[in-house]
Amino acid sequence: MKLPVPVLLAAVFFCGGLSADQALFRNASISFGDGSVLDMKTADVNHDGKQDVILFQAVTASQTACSIITMFGNGDGTFRAPVKTPIASCGSVAFGDLDSDGNVDVVLSGYDRLIEVYRGNNDGSFTLRSTKNRAGSILYSAPNLLLSDLNGDGKIDLISPAGCCQQTETFRGNGDGTFADGVLQPDFATAITGIVAGDFDGDGRTDMLVTSRNGGLSLITGKGDGNFNAPTVLSTEGALAAAGDFNGDLKTDYVAGAASGPAAGYHSYSATYNGNVNTDPVSSTVNSDYAVDAAPCTPASNCVRRRAVH
Repeated sequence: MKLPVPVLLAAVFFCGGLSADQALFRNASISFGDGSVLDMKTADVNHDGKQDVILFQAVTASQTACSIITMFGNGDGTFRAPVKTPIASCGSVAFGDLDSDGNVDVVLSGYDRLIEVYRGNNDGSFTLRSTKNRAGSILYSAPNLLLSDLNGDGKIDLISPAGCCQQTETFRGNGDGTFADGVLQPDFATAITGIVAGDFDGDGRTDMLVTSRNGGLSLITGKGDGNFNAPTVLSTEGALAAAGDFNGDLKTDYVAGAASGPAAGYHSYSATYNGNVNTDPVSSTVNSDYAVDAAPCTPASNCVRRRAVH
């Protein structure tokens, strides 16, 4: 997602007696030069108890140069002058604490087949910590990145899919801001363009829900050692948006979207742990008043199909 510069940051103020629909927003306009914002994250970078913003900015229209920008929050919806860290290339980014020092680090993967890790500093700057080559056969595009503990060792690992080539690499984290060599996952057998992690089958292992290049959702269950089983197709339509416990039952649900047709929009899907993949298709449509409707899903309806995994 690209955002125009300056960026308008909405500060939310919930007043007594107001519902979420009546919440008040105030824009804080912050200019930091020409370019487009490719990604962003909120975090307390300097550990002062106030939320800061980290931006990943393309400095040029051709995206041949980028910057990591930190804006320290004042705690009232305004921000201090940006702190910029220029970097030589652009691409996809992921944010996480890779060395357990309490600071947000940045992982970058661009068009040069390199995985680059930038260590976050308390002053808002970033320092190149390590680099790692991706597989030579992955030639095109900057893949989406995902950070998650794939093997349960308490260290953050990296998943790097290449939507062009039906290849995905996993890199085991060493816990110090570096990664082991990548391992191709040939069993994925799908061109992944979007990915979220979670325990979707209730076995305590990290799984992945993925969106394929041609649309549709698949579940890839984890083996618990950093490797994965072959995908199970959940739907041939839609695109993945997010995963989490949306109904408070301590099970991982997911949100997906359909681009067109009667079911266009985002839909939430609950999970039931029964050890199987439910093949009964169901469409759950969230309407304007946030109520959830359930209706049968047919091929002609162009809806997002649910397979209640677990």
